[in-house]
Amino acid sequence: MRRLMLRGDNIILFCDFSDKEMAKSFKDYRWNNHIKCWQYPFDVDKINKMKEMWPDLEIDGGIEEKVQRLIERIKVLDNIKAGKVKFDIDYKFKTEPYEHQRICLQWLVEYFRDGFANGAGIFDDVSLGKSKEALDFAQWAIQNGFVERVVTLVPKTIRGKWENEVLEHTDLVPVLIGGTKDKRESKLNKNGHVYIMNYTAGVIFDKRVKELAKNQLVIVDEAHVLRTPQPKAQIMKLVESLESKYLLLLTATPSYGHLHHLFNLLQLTGKFWRSWYSFKDKYMKMGGYGNYLCIGYKNKDDLQAKFNSISIRRLTTEIYDLPPKIYEDRLVQMEGDQLKAYELMRDEMILAWKDVSEKELRERYTQVVVQLIRLQQIADGFLSDGVKQQWLKKNAKLNELDSILENMIEGAKKKVVIMSHFVPPVVFLWERYKEKYGAVHLYGKTKGEDRQEVVNKFRDDDNYKIFICQTSTGGVGLDLDSTKRKKIKTDVIKTSTDWMERVMVFWRTSWVFSENLQAEGRCSGTRQCGTLNIIRLLAENTIDTKILKYSKKNQAEGMEMQGDINKISKAELMDILQA
Repeated sequence: MRRLMLRGDNIILFCDFSDKEMAKSFKDYRWNNHIKCWQYPFDVDKINKMKEMWPDLEIDGGIEEKVQRLIERIKVLDNIKAGKVKFDIDYKFKTEPYEHQRICLQWLVEYFRDGFANGAGIFDDVSLGKSKEALDFAQWAIQNGFVERVVTLVPKTIRGKWENEVLEHTDLVPVLIGGTKDKRESKLNKNGHVYIMNYTAGVIFDKRVKELAKNQLVIVDEAHVLRTPQPKAQIMKLVESLESKYLLLLTATPSYGHLHHLFNLLQLTGKFWRSWYSFKDKYMKMGGYGNYLCIGYKNKDDLQAKFNSISIRRLTTEIYDLPPKIYEDRLVQMEGDQLKAYELMRDEMILAWKDVSEKELRERYTQVVVQLIRLQQIADGFLSDGVKQQWLKKNAKLNELDSILENMIEGAKKKVVIMSHFVPPVVFLWERYKEKYGAVHLYGKTKGEDRQEVVNKFRDDDNYKIFICQTSTGGVGLDLDSTKRKKIKTDVIKTSTDWMERVMVFWRTSWVFSENLQAEGRCSGTRQCGTLNIIRLLAENTIDTKILKYSKKNQAEGMEMQGDINKISKAELMDILQA
């Protein structure tokens, strides 16, 4: 006798011992020795395969009902995404939404209806207003009695931005959790609707946060931090442990990394798999030494379907008719001390690693990472011991940047944004240009209260013509559109004027290509009026050009996030080092 039953989010299979191997072939199983059955996460495809394999399979009515409900619900949700369903939500927006924001609210209300699911992703592109979309749903849920409050976990640098968004888009009362430990603890006990805290505060006060979040709405902004196992494991564990009624994950870059990161985001919202190992077994092709490397994917259509089922994502280019981005790679020639230092470091690495095995490379990879960082720093024009920096004479990139700024600022009267992966160039370039061009700078150590002041100076004051920023810091929560742009209606045909256009220069691009895209989004959002000119400074025949090559490759293929540079093979390492 074979029988399939429904228990919670699992399907349970009772079958004879002779069916053991076939039961295992469905993967992602757990044998329940107590009631002698096989348990699987609810999966329509798995159910259909069982029906095909065993025509005599007895199926509990609850399963057929849930399958039919799931098919119908997915169809309705897809129609909402496509704009085929009339907006009929009883909700008064405080700030007028764009059409895509109306659609998002309608999709969220339908998605969470009747307890159909408790986690969703708002994965809209940069500058499409994910925070407004989440806050409109929050106010709707509170007004209709589904929740009483919202716990919002965000990066430290954008807590103030979220407080302003709450006040601008809703009538809810924000509670900003900041200050000393005692002050944060006190604010967590204040009455309000939207509790806004950075990830670290959430982890430190996890007990109180769990109390606030129980059966309520939790919003995690810049949720791509949950993709990375280390050192963000604590925030991942916190989010997993919250017994929230609704969970919203917000990020513009949900799937630009290793599939392990995609697993975390989907598992938080959909509970599709029993473990990481069953996910890896179904979707990843492993190879290399000890089957350690992901060399490709399989069952991608199934993974894409699951991704679409728990999230809503629209690209900026789908919503707005934006001006183009124009890319220009400026190749510069190193010489003198800079060239000598680079060749010496490169040759030492080739000598050290060319004859080692793949296994030994893995075991000693910390050394490789340190050496690759030093190689990049030399290409940027400086040597560092981790504390002090020595800038090399005849810096090739610096000479080219001087020329770019002179042409763009003094000649074309444009403002310029400079992005650097490392912090030392941010500080060095600020010191160099602050008097001449009124440069401002922003990096990891910039205080939260100073962050917006720096942004306001650059975008709204003509005396500040250069914005210098660390890529990882500037790619999150920044709005570099000037107030002049904001006054222009989006339905007006725009004429190109000097102040409408902007130039972005990458002193160094990131290994993580999505980080570069996020940074570009700060200047090419929905209000961008003129063309965004993007110039990448690359030292010719060096690691610079190879980083760009591999980050583009992995971005295009959806392969491993290039920021995880310990994933590259020995062959790739040798290619990076060769001129």
